[in-house]
Amino acid sequence: QLVDTWLANPDPALGRQLVEALSDLGDDGADQRFFLGPLIDRLACAGLPEAEALLFSWHPALSDWVGRSDGARRVRAGLLRWSRTKDDLLLVGEQGAGHHAAANTLHVLGFGAPSWSPSWTVLWESMPEIVLERELADLPRGGFLYVEDACPGERFGRVAEAARRTRSRLIVGCTPERSRGAWGHRFGAALELPPLRERREDLPLLIQRRLAQHGLLGGLGEQDLALLAGHGWPGNLNELDGLIELVVEPAPLTICERFRRSCEAWLEA
Repeated sequence: QLVDTWLANPDPALGRQLVEALSDLGDDGADQRFFLGPLIDRLACAGLPEAEALLFSWHPALSDWVGRSDGARRVRAGLLRWSRTKDDLLLVGEQGAGHHAAANTLHVLGFGAPSWSPSWTVLWESMPEIVLERELADLPRGGFLYVEDACPGERFGRVAEAARRTRSRLIVGCTPERSRGAWGHRFGAALELPPLRERREDLPLLIQRRLAQHGLLGGLGEQDLALLAGHGWPGNLNELDGLIELVVEPAPLTICERFRRSCEAWLEA
């Protein structure tokens, strides 16, 4: 109720006091922090930097899902919720929307539960048969099994049976097309991952975080951000990651480019 009152009439000073009070409540333990996480997230999305800092200090794994869009908020709330259960879960989103990152976040957040095993196994639908059989035979008991780009069928049936036999939590990433039909009967819960084109307002924070991971501080200018905001992003987060890789690891310069830069530096000296 206090959060709703502040959101109706936001005051920075009162907001900081509210965050401090919630932070003190979070000192009671991990369960309390998970309960308070969505409230802190609402304050962060309202533009309170202290709330954003507190949320990501409590749950660093959520920083893969920075942003103030409705889509980013729904994903963070869903990850906090589903990380506290052992239920199998379907991660639904377009190609490149962050299935693997979401599964990894669930796994990391799940360590807050003492009964969780730290084991983490990743399988791909395109994995060679001999490799798949070896992975299933060595599947640790009570672990966390993530299947990327899976589709219903006999092959996945063996994966699901192995998860049941070893009491592993099964997380499956798939596209919206594959989530229909047979998947609806197999999974009782699903978390939707929004495409990047529906999170355009998150681009500055997403880019800033990715640059920081490469040791580069700061962000892009308004002109560059406007250019990126006008892009359709068919490859979603994977496409953004590819762009950042090009930025931080540029192709080798040609002799002419090296000579030109050297001359410019020499003339400026």
